[in-house]
Amino acid sequence: MPRTVISLLAVAFGLLIPVSAASATGESIAITPRLDPIAGIPGGFDYTYNTAGQDLLLTIVTRPTASPPCQDSPNLDTAVAGNSGTTYVTPAPLTINGNLGGELAFTFPAAGTWRVCAWLYGSPDEALAKDLGREVAVRAPRSSLTIDVRQGPARAGGADVLLHAVGATEAPGNLFALALPDREGQCPATYNSDSGEALFDATSSSRSGALLQGPFDENLQTRSVLGLRRWRICSYLQDGDAADSAIAVASQFIDLQLKPMFQARPKVKVRGGKASCAAKVVARPKPRVSVTWLLGSKKVGKGRRIGVKPAWKGKKLACAVTARNKLGKKAAKSRATRV
Repeated sequence: MPRTVISLLAVAFGLLIPVSAASATGESIAITPRLDPIAGIPGGFDYTYNTAGQDLLLTIVTRPTASPPCQDSPNLDTAVAGNSGTTYVTPAPLTINGNLGGELAFTFPAAGTWRVCAWLYGSPDEALAKDLGREVAVRAPRSSLTIDVRQGPARAGGADVLLHAVGATEAPGNLFALALPDREGQCPATYNSDSGEALFDATSSSRSGALLQGPFDENLQTRSVLGLRRWRICSYLQDGDAADSAIAVASQFIDLQLKPMFQARPKVKVRGGKASCAAKVVARPKPRVSVTWLLGSKKVGKGRRIGVKPAWKGKKLACAVTARNKLGKKAAKSRATRV
């Protein structure tokens, strides 16, 4: 083949050779992200460099791949991309000299694909070596949260709710919970202590406010009793009580119930030839209430009201009240009233 043809082919192939991180005079920079980067969890980069015996500066930034691509120098990159979406791996330029390597701690703020731009330079207007456009796939932290809620001892004013939470999380977070009346719809996306809803606390003071990471098994309880009704319990694993997003959310309904109980002893009132029995009963579900009338020890009728017969005059009349629901029954008797 003629020598002139060989020379032309060499030039043509030379145009297809990709630009490396090294300059013609020997300066070079190469950035390597740590394996399996996770959003919100400290990771970092390893880097190697050759400054060809000069004191040079190193700047590394990263931003989502939807943002503008890396430019050829730090100043041009700032002019084109601005600071929107750009995070500095090196908050201030590093001064380096030699043919060495190093490592930088860094935490990616969000999951997704990120682009990395690195420049080795003496002047920010012109880079002597660069490593541009390297892409890093950052995943969200893995987490799981399962809750089981149960009712504590109930009374007329309501009941406590006990919450048992199990799960695991790669990202450190706090465990929170709140109760919402079921008519208010879905759980909020995140927990906020200023929400004004019924809140939970850890049952162990040593765990209160502690960060969880890895497997966990925790118990919480309402700060105050909840009214006897149906509630939606929302539990959150998140970093602080005002985080922008939750690591994990779980919810469960609970219907607070109460076996019938009397708030006061039944009372008999006699007026106009009629006797009435008044009883204050608290229960959920709503109880069925039955009333039996007693003249001494003899049963003389049923129902909340009864007519007083002339033959009863001077004798003592009382009412016995029984309240029942699916949780059980409770009975109470009034004092005897002379008619």
